[in-house]
Amino acid sequence: MSEIFHLMNSIARSSWETMVQGVKLGIGPGEETLTDINLIRLHEGIRGFHVQKFTKSDESKNGADWEWWIGSEEERWLQLRIQAKRVSHTGIDYDQIGHLVNVRDGNGDVTSRIRQFDRLIYESKASGAIPFHVFFNGWERDRFMHSRRYFDSMAMTRRAANRPFYPLDAWDSGNWGCTICPTESVKTLFEDPTISELSSYIPDSLRSTNKYVPYYLGSSSPWSHIFGAQRGRDPVTVRDVAENIYTLLSGNRGHQLSDGRFEEMTHSVPSDEAAKLAFGYTYMEKSMATLERQKANRVAAEDYLNSIRDSNLFADANNEYNAGQPLINTQGVGYRIVLDLNPSVQ
Repeated sequence: MSEIFHLMNSIARSSWETMVQGVKLGIGPGEETLTDINLIRLHEGIRGFHVQKFTKSDESKNGADWEWWIGSEEERWLQLRIQAKRVSHTGIDYDQIGHLVNVRDGNGDVTSRIRQFDRLIYESKASGAIPFHVFFNGWERDRFMHSRRYFDSMAMTRRAANRPFYPLDAWDSGNWGCTICPTESVKTLFEDPTISELSSYIPDSLRSTNKYVPYYLGSSSPWSHIFGAQRGRDPVTVRDVAENIYTLLSGNRGHQLSDGRFEEMTHSVPSDEAAKLAFGYTYMEKSMATLERQKANRVAAEDYLNSIRDSNLFADANNEYNAGQPLINTQGVGYRIVLDLNPSVQ
């Protein structure tokens, strides 16, 4: 496996211990603290890792999402949009999953409310990104023991058994300190947790709990797994990362990533903001194909928003929805990250 893979496992183990020790001391860390610490460690350990955090004064135009570009000037670029969530300090839930966030129009007025994961999916479609949740975990051994079963361990073990293409030590419990899960899977589990293959084992009193951590563990992987180098080579390539992400999205490594799908998943260049962060300059011209893709992305985002308008997951501040109001404005990000996988070409 790649050096990045091993570093991210090390950071995940440290993050797990930070959570456990913080809770014991009564100073359990929040998502922002864990994000800051883990991104600092990535910056210290990876050449070509660039990060920019937006300040509190930018909150009116920037959310808490991460925008993460992964690629190189010699290859192509993946764009991820990530929402970080932490486990409850003492409970059994990711208690902030699915909460409603305000939607503002061009004047800054609140016009509606939407599930945060729906907003993440919408934002991702609008920008051509791939949406993921990163979960920060860490708890004492018996927190998820019910009816003499450890449901956290059961979820992790079943997940590993269904994905035998990673070595066994890649699934060590400490590596689950930082996990990654497709946001579409998060949405599906939140809306109907009983679809989890784990649900038949869960006690009746917990079965319909849609924020229950083991449900999400069963669809997650240690975040290092997106940087597992194919065929054991190092350094990891953009194609490697794309294949790993495609596996996470499809749920089965038997689904081959075609060249055409690779092109669809990636970008020829990063955004101007990302390029300036990493390289100090922007790409002056946009090809016709890029402009057409941006237009298609906006249409896809609008189609997604229309698909949830009639559901109870989309409600305006007055519990009524005005079909004539404009589509929601896209929001900025809290963190912009660029990982240049081949910085030696600079």
